[in-house]
Amino acid sequence: MRQIAWVVGLASLIAAPASAQVVLDQWGTYATIVHSDCADFCDIDTDLDWFFGLTFGPTNGAAEADLTDASLANARGDAFAEASVQAILAPVVRVDANALPGGWMDGTGTAVQGYTYVGVAADTIDIAVQLTGTIGNPDADPATGLAAQVSYVGDANVAAFVFENAVIGLVTPDGSVQLETTAHGPVLESDVLQIPVSPGDQFYLVASSGATAGGANASAESLGTLTITIDPADAANLEPANAPAQLPALGTSSAAILAGLLGLAGVLRQRALRH
Repeated sequence: MRQIAWVVGLASLIAAPASAQVVLDQWGTYATIVHSDCADFCDIDTDLDWFFGLTFGPTNGAAEADLTDASLANARGDAFAEASVQAILAPVVRVDANALPGGWMDGTGTAVQGYTYVGVAADTIDIAVQLTGTIGNPDADPATGLAAQVSYVGDANVAAFVFENAVIGLVTPDGSVQLETTAHGPVLESDVLQIPVSPGDQFYLVASSGATAGGANASAESLGTLTITIDPADAANLEPANAPAQLPALGTSSAAILAGLLGLAGVLRQRALRH
């Protein structure tokens, strides 16, 4: 019986991960509406009114759909923001703002997702970022437009990451792409974020998008979404934080050793039963 216990214990050691990892429990979503009677340049301390929603979802071993939205309509105009981290690989952000004469509206959404790289070799994760929508800004007002930022915090800094700091811009990313325009008409802005990884690495992805509109008939709409697309070859090696926990994969040699040990355990068990 001692031999059987030894075999099972050794098999457990082979199956265990090489080292403990940070628990990726900082993923979640945030959406906020800001509005003001100043149609152009506003004083953040005296001119702005805030309305926001916040969801923070720590990992719990089960897949979750996590979505936050905020919407508001008043005499200044209307705005909408939505952010989601659902049971899909990449976060989604949608925003919209429309101003009435003398008003200024802003809708901003932020989604944070954590990932573990489960590939067996060092690689670079390619994330295509695209911002689409429409801006109504015939007067070329700098207070009207669409903007987005997608950034990441890599393995070396993931333990110190704080969700609340990320949504208010106090996190220094390890890399980012920024898209922004105030030009009247259709919007199509794109870039690629590259994230270097090694086996077992973890990182947080932070995706934010904002729509602002200031002055009569000003509008900014990106309900067509800030699109974040992870290269399929890379996506196969990423495990999102809100996915069900997976058992660590065994390499070919470890699997062969484990099969042999299990076979040996069966032989030892038969001998123990005969005696």
